[in-house]
Amino acid sequence: QLLSSGRLFRYQHESNDDVELLEGEFAQYIGSRYCICVSSGGAALFLSLYALRLKLGLAEGAPVLVSAFTLTPVPSSVVHAGLKPVFVECGGEDLALDVQDLRKRAEETGAKVLLLSYMRGRVPQMDVLLAAARELNLTIVEDCAHTLGSTYGGKHFGTFGATGCFSFQTNKAINAGEGGAIVTDDPEIAGRTVLLSGSYGYFSRNGTNLPVEQVAKMYPTTPNFSSRMTNLAAALVRPQLLGLDEKVQRWNQHYAVLTSSLRQHCPEIFIPTEQPGVVPARSSAQFAVPSMDARATEALTRELGARGVKVAWFGRPEWVGFTSTVRHWEYAGKQDAALPETVSRQAGLLDLPLYHTNLWNDEDFRLLAAHVGEAVRV
Repeated sequence: QLLSSGRLFRYQHESNDDVELLEGEFAQYIGSRYCICVSSGGAALFLSLYALRLKLGLAEGAPVLVSAFTLTPVPSSVVHAGLKPVFVECGGEDLALDVQDLRKRAEETGAKVLLLSYMRGRVPQMDVLLAAARELNLTIVEDCAHTLGSTYGGKHFGTFGATGCFSFQTNKAINAGEGGAIVTDDPEIAGRTVLLSGSYGYFSRNGTNLPVEQVAKMYPTTPNFSSRMTNLAAALVRPQLLGLDEKVQRWNQHYAVLTSSLRQHCPEIFIPTEQPGVVPARSSAQFAVPSMDARATEALTRELGARGVKVAWFGRPEWVGFTSTVRHWEYAGKQDAALPETVSRQAGLLDLPLYHTNLWNDEDFRLLAAHVGEAVRV
């Protein structure tokens, strides 16, 4: 129906296109005042940072603190916004941002913005983190690509900072092939991101009642980066949003069975710790075998692959797929030598995707864990 109508561009026709409807629905689900749907999760990060650069008056090359355990679109968005990424250690047993190191690097650099990446759903102790951010006067942009559907204290991730940025790319909680969303309670940031995404003056056609007069005043001074979501992507996202909580519940049940079984088959295995008060969205599993060096870990990945269990390895020397690390990002400045805890933790860390396993049952995950245990012993 959408293809035959030709209504693929969100501003081509009158209101109530799928993108506009999704913005209202997504804001309501997350619990935010505003939502702006964009072309990708990376675009959501970039537009958020650029809007903050305008709001805070950040100079070209100003430092932005970034979680060191993340993926390349995250520091890339900082570079794209004309700012400089400064990585913060994520080497603890929870794989999350180290608040003590955050304090150190904030004081050293004078940074005003923290790009907090919840890589693979690994979140810090939020009360401690938020208290430190207030003390350090840091404005937080949340990278929620892996925490859609996850909450802390009953509140959705994406609502703790100035903006929350979400991805609808493949292997995410909602898969539209590509797409993203920004949520915020700040009317200036909301208005700026609508304009930055490329509204062609149709900024009133947002699904969350933007302050049109305020946005109109910013229009002449805000560039257009053509990062809009299409109605086709929105039409794929909207029905999945309705079933998201059920999907997350199944993922978490499966993850609990898998990790319990992994510990039975391989008692020495490292599995990241969980934070109290967090309801996660465990769409992947991370683990390591501490006794294995790099050669043994590489052999383990091959053995698992031969068994039909595809895992990625964050410690792989070369840049492969979705497991590049700070060791590989020369465009952000070589910083791995200043991040010994993160590099050490990632050296043996394996990543097992669970995105497309919702139709599996508990016994399937016990069998999966048994294969991992047998492969470790080979």
